Amino acid sequence: MDRGTKEAIALEGITEDHTFFKHLVQHRTIDNGNAINLLPFDKIQALLKRNVLAAHPNKTYTFHSRHVQTFFERVFAAKE
Repeated sequence: MDRGTKEAIALEGITEDHTFFKHLVQHRTIDNGNAINLLPFDKIQALLKRNVLAAHPNKTYTFHSRHVQTFFERVFAAKE
């Protein structure tokens, strides 16, 4: 597992299997409104700064990179 991603989310007090990440694994993107319903805005901002998430001009978020996406895909695959 990617230690950097794991540490980044742990530092923010978020679990690897949080519903927010599950949504991103399933849908690849999440709009700002749904994101804030699942995770406080300050946590989203922290994940952006830690390069876990990427923000886009159309007010959506995605995983920052394929590497981060793969990390979370593995987390949820292990839960099945």
